[in-house]
Amino acid sequence: MKRVTLESPYAGNVAQNKAYAALATLVLAGRGWAAYASHLHFTSFLDDAVTFERTLGMDLGLELARGSEAAVFATDRGWSEGTLQALDRHRAEGRPCYALNLGPDLLGDQPPTQTLDRYRVFLGAHQRPDYLLFQFALGAVLTELSTEGALV
Repeated sequence: MKRVTLESPYAGNVAQNKAYAALATLVLAGRGWAAYASHLHFTSFLDDAVTFERTLGMDLGLELARGSEAAVFATDRGWSEGTLQALDRHRAEGRPCYALNLGPDLLGDQPPTQTLDRYRVFLGAHQRPDYLLFQFALGAVLTELSTEGALV
């Protein structure tokens, strides 16, 4: 499996953003990529609303990213200030960066929390959940970002 760092918005509607990151992680698993989303881990004990704790979490996450083969930016919910800062740091360290768009076929018209619940039911009931994850991944678009300058 390819080890990657997943970057996506966290602040704002935290519950929906966490569910969206989980969906992106499942899609990447379907591609054979093991994604680590440090913003989901570190916010379990650091307060994102406290500047020092937010900065510490971002720094720790980017340190862990040094062990990953690439950075993937899930883009359906936009680019936050934190994801743009992460893009600059990943690029500065020479890590390949990709944009992942799940799109309306995977996300549907429900909030990410409901979509995640629906996919988890499908996975739990399917005889070949690995095959189902592969099918999820086929519906997403993964594109390489340019190495510098504006987003492509």
